[in-house]
Amino acid sequence: MQEVTAELFSTLLTLLFIAIPLGIFIWFITALILFLKTPKDAPKRPKYRTNLIIASIFFGILAGLFLLLICLLMYGVAHM
Repeated sequence: MQEVTAELFSTLLTLLFIAIPLGIFIWFITALILFLKTPKDAPKRPKYRTNLIIASIFFGILAGLFLLLICLLMYGVAHM
């Protein structure tokens, strides 16, 4: 039972720290490229703009959490 729990915990940590941020980053880059490559008079442009705004919000949250983690790690190392 312990091996199953350890494997599940390892998988969840991999998803949390690698897969989700990588997915958000790829989504942001894709949304940005689609928005920039679409002509200004295309009917799909408002949809792409909305998608870009949502992806930007998630990417900003991710970047903020990453900066917070770096600051906490620096603070911890400084007070060792």
